Amino acid sequence: MTEFHKNKKSTEARVGLILLLAFFILIAGYAWLTNSIKKSRMKPLTISFADAARLEPGDSVYLRGIAKGLVEEVKLSEKGVSVKCLVELKSELPLDTKFLIKEKSMMGGHLLEIIPGNSGKPLDITNTLSGEVEPGLFAVVNQASTLLTDFEQLLWRLNKDEGMIQNLEETAQNANKLMIETNSIVRDNKETLILSINNFSSSINKINFLLSQNVENIDQTLATIPRVIKDAEETLNDLKASISEFQQITAMVNSGTGTAGKLLADDELYISLRNTVSEADSLLKDIKQNPKRYLKISVF
Repeated sequence: MTEFHKNKKSTEARVGLILLLAFFILIAGYAWLTNSIKKSRMKPLTISFADAARLEPGDSVYLRGIAKGLVEEVKLSEKGVSVKCLVELKSELPLDTKFLIKEKSMMGGHLLEIIPGNSGKPLDITNTLSGEVEPGLFAVVNQASTLLTDFEQLLWRLNKDEGMIQNLEETAQNANKLMIETNSIVRDNKETLILSINNFSSSINKINFLLSQNVENIDQTLATIPRVIKDAEETLNDLKASISEFQQITAMVNSGTGTAGKLLADDELYISLRNTVSEADSLLKDIKQNPKRYLKISVF
């Protein structure tokens, strides 16, 4: 008994350490078993994003605002970033479901949110799905900062020497000056302008009066125009017919057909006719020179 009491404290320490170790092993085993059971009920999803937006493995996956999974892997792909996650799904996701990477809070951190759609067709989660990155607070601030910078540059360009504002002011001043000069001209020439307007109005009235007095003549003239056009068309048709006949006669003459064509085309006939004319001319000359030879006068 004395020896047992001597090692009592060390024995109690060893027993306590063993119990504590066993307790931790029990908790770890329970956690591992629970996690394994939970993972067995989860389904793997592979989602493609253009940018990871600082999403990391271990971040939560939310479904309808409730944490239902976690991100397992984030890696680069040919089209951007591929995200693999495990999600607990009790029903099929609709075809128009959206996958968004969002900021978890203003303090930082990101999450992957699944927003189911209303389509009646189910989504095939075995394929690679497409997701989007929702602009966060920092992105909005950066865009606002960029817009402010651009706006300041625009204001600087507008306000600098010979800028748009100065040109607009000069244009407005010139327009005002022109209006003043125009008003001055109108005021100084008011009587002349009134007289010109009255003369123009009088001329219009005279033209209207002349038109009203000659409406019948104008109507008759307009009525005769179709008949004149018809007569001109008939004259043109007759002229076309005459031209056609003349072309036919010309073609006959050129081809040697008909009397005129034969006269023109036959060389022997032309020579004979020329000889006959020559002989007749010689006979006339001889009759003039020796009329007694051909004329005999007897008196009874």
